[in-house]
Amino acid sequence: VLFRSRHKREVRKQRTDELRAGLARLAAAYHEALVARPDAPEAGDWSAAIAAIHRAMGHLGLNAREDLLLEALLLRCPSLVPARA
Repeated sequence: VLFRSRHKREVRKQRTDELRAGLARLAAAYHEALVARPDAPEAGDWSAAIAAIHRAMGHLGLNAREDLLLEALLLRCPSLVPARA
């Protein structure tokens, strides 16, 4: 029983670490877009997305429903793909 509990904690920590790494990469993509095009009309939205991603990263270890946290985050984040004219 003790071994199983420890194993579950280790698996959860590893999954949380992987999610944090993925979110850090997503925040970096928004940052790169912001640096490349600071005067773009979307710059404010990109900056807000970075802040939201960092808030989500802080909640990962606390939130039992990571799927809902990630879904809500991704629905708030703007696209990085330019709209076609």
